[in-house]
Amino acid sequence: MDFAAQVAVLVTPGAWAYHEALPEEQQVDLEAAAAVLGSDPRLVAAYLLDVVAAHARSQAASAPAALKRVRVEGEIEIERFAPGSSLAADADAWAALAGGLRAGVAAEKRRAARAMSRSVPVEVAW
Repeated sequence: MDFAAQVAVLVTPGAWAYHEALPEEQQVDLEAAAAVLGSDPRLVAAYLLDVVAAHARSQAASAPAALKRVRVEGEIEIERFAPGSSLAADADAWAALAGGLRAGVAAEKRRAARAMSRSVPVEVAW
């Protein structure tokens, strides 16, 4: 599986589709990100998730309130909701996934460091 495909799988289809719908200048350059962050696709995926989460939060915050329902039963009931609320929820989920990917990489590095620093009993005679 090539690097871009690995990243696409790690970020989930929703985040990948959101990223692909961004204007090209706002999309993550996967090769450049790998050159800076390292060749681990989890770190590049976490960065991409941060980018799409930030963009989604921005879009959710700037979205105007919309009309949800109007009912006439002797009175008029109007409910308003923020249409960006589902987008904000997606952003939160993507940010949490990014944190999980980074935590996995960090835990793996800690395990590798511990494996390299094992002590060996040594007998010393005087």
